[in-house]
Amino acid sequence: MLVRYIGLIACCLVSVAFLVLALTNQQQAALCVLSHEFQVSLGLLLAGVLVSGFLTGTLTGQIFSHQAPTNKRQLEWEVQDAKLIAQVKSDREKLLEAK
Repeated sequence: MLVRYIGLIACCLVSVAFLVLALTNQQQAALCVLSHEFQVSLGLLLAGVLVSGFLTGTLTGQIFSHQAPTNKRQLEWEVQDAKLIAQVKSDREKLLEAK
């Protein structure tokens, strides 16, 4: 667990350092979007890419973190199914003994 937090802190520090260095670069670059050309500073462009990557990663993590309880629930259902099968089997045996 500690390694996870150390990795997360290191990633945040590298991202902040990258963002600070990127925002100091004020050189203009041409950006073409839907046949319209915009002049955007490279720093803002790189910051936008960093933020969009962060959002994509966060949303992907949220999607996959919600699948873990689903797997847990599936295992619970399998245990309940096994118990039910065993109960039905014992009930059949009891019925056969009663006959």
